[in-house]
Amino acid sequence: MSSYLSSKHWKNFRNTVFEFYKGECQRCHTVIPLSQAQIHHRNYNNLGHEKVRDCVLYCSKCHTVVHKNRSEHKDINSFLMSMLKDLTFEEKIDVCNYVRSIKGLEPVIPEEMLKQEEERKKELELKRILKKRKKGIRLSDSEQMKLFEGAVSKPSPRRFPRKHVKN
Repeated sequence: MSSYLSSKHWKNFRNTVFEFYKGECQRCHTVIPLSQAQIHHRNYNNLGHEKVRDCVLYCSKCHTVVHKNRSEHKDINSFLMSMLKDLTFEEKIDVCNYVRSIKGLEPVIPEEMLKQEEERKKELELKRILKKRKKGIRLSDSEQMKLFEGAVSKPSPRRFPRKHVKN
């Protein structure tokens, strides 16, 4: 690899990538001189015959960060999931639509994402209701219906013991 990076082909290609990105780091958006530019391979599928889309221009600081993150998240799916897990549903849709716009696709709200989000919300609501029930807090009629609809055991009709009246 080191002999390739010192080849005339690589030097020409490096200049092409630098010009394509107009000397701007694609992570921090700082404009950097060619001498400080670092070309990062997205993949090595076309090594020696790279296309500009196979590489990204970074400053040295950002290139180091990208490699650090890459080594921590070798599996791209787990990396993406770790990034997405704390986002709201609306933010997840924004990310999805952003990716679709990069690919030149129309923004959509995937039906599957909507279903998954609805299921997640129902599950969280059921957990909240079950905690409330476990603490002995009286449930509203709508909460009792949600438990029933959620295939959770139906609450007993006598949630609170009646006071015993002596005759």
